[in-house]
Amino acid sequence: SMLPTRRFFNTMLDDAHLVIRCRLSDLSRRVSEGRLFNQMLDMLKFYSGFEINDQTGLALTDHDMLDYHYNSITSLQRAAFKHFEELQPFAMSNVASIDKRESLLNHFKPLTFVL
Repeated sequence: SMLPTRRFFNTMLDDAHLVIRCRLSDLSRRVSEGRLFNQMLDMLKFYSGFEINDQTGLALTDHDMLDYHYNSITSLQRAAFKHFEELQPFAMSNVASIDKRESLLNHFKPLTFVL
């Protein structure tokens, strides 16, 4: 009964980008007031990203986790290639050169934010 709950919770967590939004919030940047919030956020990130297959309940190996990471980046590259002409250099880069936050931010600078 825990696997369906985990599947649902992780889907909702990923869809809402909760951890990312919380990390970028003002509360997480405050040193004294945000300490407990950041500790709880670290625990949420750890347990939600625990290396267990959500479908089978089996433990994932390091290789499985690396495959999942590379598949996520490759999926993002395909979407960028298809929908954003200004992101062609990003779409054509190898995964190892773009899997860090700093390199992603450099590639996404040409985009403009429109509400």
